This record gives sequence, structure tokens and C-alpha cells, in this order.
Amino acid sequence: MAINLIPQEQKNRLKLEIVKNKVWAVLGFFVLGLVIFALTLVYLDTLISKKVVCLNDSVKEKRAYMASDEFLGMKAEISAANQGLSFANKLWQEQVFFGKLLEKTSLLTPNSIYYNQAGLTKGIREVDIGEGQKEIQFFITVNLSGVSRTRDNLYDFRKILLFEKTFEHPYFAPFSWKKADNGEFFLDLTYYELNP
Repeated sequence: MAINLIPQEQKNRLKLEIVKNKVWAVLGFFVLGLVIFALTLVYLDTLISKKVVCLNDSVKEKRAYMASDEFLGMKAEISAANQGLSFANKLWQEQVFFGKLLEKTSLLTPNSIYYNQAGLTKGIREVDIGEGQKEIQFFITVNLSGVSRTRDNLYDFRKILLFEKTFEHPYFAPFSWKKADNGEFFLDLTYYELNP
């Protein structure tokens, strides 16, 4: 055990001095931390300010370019191309449906029947498929006009259409039956694409 001969008053001063040094060290680290934090904030503020100025300049350039005749011309060209592609896509999607109708009609039409005009209108209906479930089905309303060599040929064509499941409601206008030879006819019917 060590013997301490320093008077109590001096011991207290030394302890107080040690505590003061520790407090000054903690305060120094705290002030140093605040200075570093402040410098970091200033650096970030400067950096962000420069980025904002650059982005602002970039946005102004982009807006000026978007208002230019060159950009507006390209925008109009792209819009026109999109409309053309949209129309082409619609035709492509419907071509199979219309193609099947035209193929079916040409196969069923006797050689003695000639068409002058055809009108096609696409539509949608809901069909009950059982157990309370419904299915959407596409159909085409067909308007045909043409010439038949004889009334009998037209009558045979009517019978063919009545027995064909994909055609519904074939209706020949009354004047279609008027002439016995080379009579004009007008036909309305509905075509449903049957699922295989």
C-alpha cells in the first residue's frame, strides 16, 4: 500500500483539475463534432445547390427543345405513325374473323350467284353457356346484294344458308323473288364464329 503525503486540499485540487481536463476534452470533442457536422452540411448544401442549378438548366433546355418546331414535327409524325399502327393492328386482329366469313361465304355460294356489294359490321353479344355463366361472342352483320341467274338458284342458296349453323337470320328482301331470271337480290344475315 502506498503512502500519500499530499495534503487533502491539494488532493482535492488535483481531482478537480482532472475532472476539468476531462470536461474540456468532452467539450472539445463535442465542439469538433459540431464543426465537422456544420462543414458537412455546408458541403452538402453547396453540392445540392449545384445539382439543382444543373437540373434547372437541363429542364429549361428540355422545355425549350420540346417547344421547338423540330420536336413538335417529330411528335406529330410519331402520333400519325401510332394511329396508322393502331389501325393496322385492328385490321390484323379482325382479319382472321372477316377472312373466315369471306371464306365460308365463298364456299357456300353457288356459281350462279354473283355479288355486287357487301357490307360488314362487327358486333358483340353475351351468350349463356350454362350454369349461369355467360360468354362474350363476336358476330358480323352481313348485307349482300347481287344477281342470281334464276329464282331457283336463289332459293337453293337460301336453303343452304338456313342449314348452315354459323349463319343466323338469313333474310332476303321481298323484291329478291320478283324476277324469275337474272333477278337482283338483297340479303341480310348474321355470322357467328363457332368455337371448335
